[in-house]
Amino acid sequence: MSGKRLYLNACEFPMLSDRIITKLKQNMKHLSMNASKFYRSLFQGLCLLMIMLIAGSCHKIKDYLEPEVKITTIAKGFALPIGVEADQYGRIWVAEMGTGQNDGKVSVVTKDGKKHTVYTGFDSFKIDNGEIEGPGHLLISNGVLYIVGSHSKLYKANPSSYQTGDAPKDASTLQYENIGAFILDYDFKYKIYETHAYGIVAGDGGNIYLTDAASNAIIRRAGNGVLSVLYEFAPITNPTPVGPPQIHQVPTSLYYDGQHLLITTLTGFPFPQGKATLYKLTTGGALSVYQPGFTTLVDIVEGGRKGKLVMEHGQFGQMGFVPNSGRLIWANGNSIKELTGGLNKPAGLKQVNDHTWYVTSTGDGSLLKVTYD
Repeated sequence: MSGKRLYLNACEFPMLSDRIITKLKQNMKHLSMNASKFYRSLFQGLCLLMIMLIAGSCHKIKDYLEPEVKITTIAKGFALPIGVEADQYGRIWVAEMGTGQNDGKVSVVTKDGKKHTVYTGFDSFKIDNGEIEGPGHLLISNGVLYIVGSHSKLYKANPSSYQTGDAPKDASTLQYENIGAFILDYDFKYKIYETHAYGIVAGDGGNIYLTDAASNAIIRRAGNGVLSVLYEFAPITNPTPVGPPQIHQVPTSLYYDGQHLLITTLTGFPFPQGKATLYKLTTGGALSVYQPGFTTLVDIVEGGRKGKLVMEHGQFGQMGFVPNSGRLIWANGNSIKELTGGLNKPAGLKQVNDHTWYVTSTGDGSLLKVTYD
């Protein structure tokens, strides 16, 4: 550890480079008084080459060394936080599903780590299995904050209008589009007759794509507001003796790479280990497997040179989802490598640069910051 830190200090602080250059200049001055012009030129060339090699090797060795992962709790006290988004002012927006008493919220965390409620009163209710449904994921695109609410309502707000200290506004003051009405009226191949819009991402040409975690479909909202179904996921065979013979492939989140959509899925009960798949979908609706072998995938972001970064909610045990079994994983289409584990039922993931991410933890009711450098 000490050797790594010593090397990184030598690479990253210009102080050392200044000392090297000063020493070289002293040597060249001494040499100028005691050697021929030829040797002075040769020595100067070697000195220049050495400086170039030192500068270049810093980046290569830093690439070789494994960065350290650090997880910091930024804010607490959220009621089932799901969606997480960042705005141009460095504020972090969080959607809270609430407690089932029509108390869903959207809050913002400012740079000082303080949590502020911005919008409240979103529909929040318990469904038949006792789970709570409320606001899901968030998206800021072209100056608009999109909030995926329960009953598949797509709310729209202006994030720039909020100033720290403003009184919370009720969700009823926001405009919304009724995505749910379109989905319930659509003639799907697999008749589920339910809707739960959940994930959201911006595409090109003003298109917005959403996952519906009840009808197991990908919905496209064109720039003019016209809705269409891009893809419907078929159920798969349950590989375990527990539960129904077939289980759902539930699409949870999307990432748009400029040409394709990468879609995370979460298999239905009993949430078998290693059976969740990361898919690639063209904007024309052609589906292919990007990478199999995951468990309860819930979100995906751009990641870095090791691949896309995906998030698993956790392992399912006899008493439900096992606490602190969620993790972040590099997915490059071939191999699976864990970035970090020990996350307590994580739900939302936001990348702000190639070594910093924000994570919502439903198990802890907290917002986490993950750094990798």
